[in-house]
Amino acid sequence: MHPPKASNTHKNKQEKEAILMNKKVVFLDLDGTLVQRNGIIPDSAKEALRRATENGHEMVICTGRSATQVDPVVKDAVELFTGIVCSAGANIRRKGEVVWRGSMSPEKTKDLVNYFRDNGFSYFLQSEDGIFAEQYGMDIINQTFRNMGVPEEKVAELFGYTTLTNHPEDYPHIEKCCYFQCPKEAVEVQADLGDYYQVVDSSYKITRFCDGEICKNGVNKATGMAKYLEAAGVPHEDCIAFGDGPNDLEMIQYAALGVCMGNGTDSLKALADRICGNIDEDGIYNEFKALGLI
Repeated sequence: MHPPKASNTHKNKQEKEAILMNKKVVFLDLDGTLVQRNGIIPDSAKEALRRATENGHEMVICTGRSATQVDPVVKDAVELFTGIVCSAGANIRRKGEVVWRGSMSPEKTKDLVNYFRDNGFSYFLQSEDGIFAEQYGMDIINQTFRNMGVPEEKVAELFGYTTLTNHPEDYPHIEKCCYFQCPKEAVEVQADLGDYYQVVDSSYKITRFCDGEICKNGVNKATGMAKYLEAAGVPHEDCIAFGDGPNDLEMIQYAALGVCMGNGTDSLKALADRICGNIDEDGIYNEFKALGLI
């Protein structure tokens, strides 16, 4: 079940000012929010996280990446985070402890892979244990990145270690999948697959096609945030979220205060309470300062 979504129309000025007075849990998307397209966290953002942590606030990664995909990009800043909501809400950890998982059933994972094969577009599956893909899919992804001027070793760093197999659907506890080179819009893929799944546009587009992400229906960043706050014993009114893309919609709407990056999508900006600067223009640092977190 989805957590109740905060209505922006009911967030008056007094409520928004009040949420900045106590210890905050700050949920941060990675790609496009905290991590630039080159896979690097800006130094100013690291400084903002460090200072906010020193001030007693709790920093939480909230990403579509799986746990194994997060480690390479936050390795220089891992000590700044208390927890993580990964696989778009399907895996939640706090202080090293697993809080909750929301995996797809083995049968539904197989149905999903058969759909990809029947329609001829590439994909990979994500779980807590790794990333699983067929060779042809990773060949397409690697070639696309090479065309963008990104070397293959950098692709491996951005995606994390990938297990190549003819049957990725046989691995257990699949939490999420990403697909590429699809000629259909996300709404069409959703209609094809049915209500068990939740399909959204990818927040990390790499092709001119309709790249997308799929989770079990009812699992998204907002559900992950709600479970994390419950585990932390922190009330909803003390959570802030930063995002930029399609899979951040529920996250920004659910947060007591939702902030969209200046480089974010128009649809997310329309939902957000605030819009900060671009990721590569010290957006995180300046917004942390404006909110009184640092």
